Amino acid sequence: ATSNTDGAWVGTWRPHRPRGPIMAQFTSPGPKYSIPGTTGYLAHSPTKAKAPAYTFQRAKPPAADSCSPGPRYYVQPSITRNGKYVAP
Repeated sequence: ATSNTDGAWVGTWRPHRPRGPIMAQFTSPGPKYSIPGTTGYLAHSPTKAKAPAYTFQRAKPPAADSCSPGPRYYVQPSITRNGKYVAP
């Protein structure tokens, strides 16, 4: 039971300093361990694999001699860009 002399506080809980570290305030296993990050090139964790800091672009394959649409879209020789070719 509380009295009216407590002011705006309701219940038995009062704000106080935490007795120890609160784990929800840390993104790592805690203040006890200082684990190096696994991203980046500098200060990388030696227990994890590290990719190169940069890569070279691969060589492009040679251009194909044929630029036709292939056998799926067979265009008859009598069809031109202006329509069907018919002898006069």
